[in-house]
Amino acid sequence: SGAVGLESVKNSKADGYTIAYMPVESTMIKSLGLTDITSDDFTFIGRAMTIPAAVTVRSDAPWKTLEEFLKYAKENPGVVQVGNSGTGSIWHISAALLEDNYGCEFTHVPFDGAAPAIAALLGGNIDAVTVSPSEVKSGVDSGDFKVLAVLGEEKSSIVPDVSTAKELGIDVVAQGWGAFAVPKGTPDD
Repeated sequence: SGAVGLESVKNSKADGYTIAYMPVESTMIKSLGLTDITSDDFTFIGRAMTIPAAVTVRSDAPWKTLEEFLKYAKENPGVVQVGNSGTGSIWHISAALLEDNYGCEFTHVPFDGAAPAIAALLGGNIDAVTVSPSEVKSGVDSGDFKVLAVLGEEKSSIVPDVSTAKELGIDVVAQGWGAFAVPKGTPDD
C-alpha cells in the first residue's frame, strides 16, 4: 500500500525536492498496521484525480445487471468471489460498501494489486472484481469483460455507457483518489 515509499518521503529533507504520490490507501495504512505514518505527516500539494470502482464480471457471467449480481449474492451468501487489489485497499472497501448497502455477502479475494485480480477474473478463477475502469478497459474492449456499474458520483469517461450504482438505485459511491504531497514542514515556496 505504499508504506515503504511514504516512510521514505516522510523522513526526507523538507525542501520540496522529494514528493510523494499519495493514493487513497495512504489514509488507511496505519489502521492496517503497515506503518505509524498518517496523512498528517505530509503537506498536500493537490489532488491529481479521482476514479470510481468498476464492478466487473466476465462477459459470459450469468448476471446482466448490477441488481441481478447483488440479488444472487444475497441469495447465496459467500458464494460470489470478488477480487480486489489487496486487503484494505479502496477496491476491497468498494465491494464491502456494496455488501453493507445491499445486505449481501461476498467472499473477498485479495491480490497483490489489481492486475493479478483481473487475470484471475479472465481465467474464471473468481466471479468479479471491483477495480478502476481503466484497469479493466482492455478486457471490456476485447469482449472478455462487462462492467455492471461504476461506483462514482458520475459516469466514468473510460466506460461512458456504464451507469453509476446511484443511477441504478443503489446508493453506493466508492472512489479512489490520488494526490501529491511533501514532508510536513516543507516551505510553501
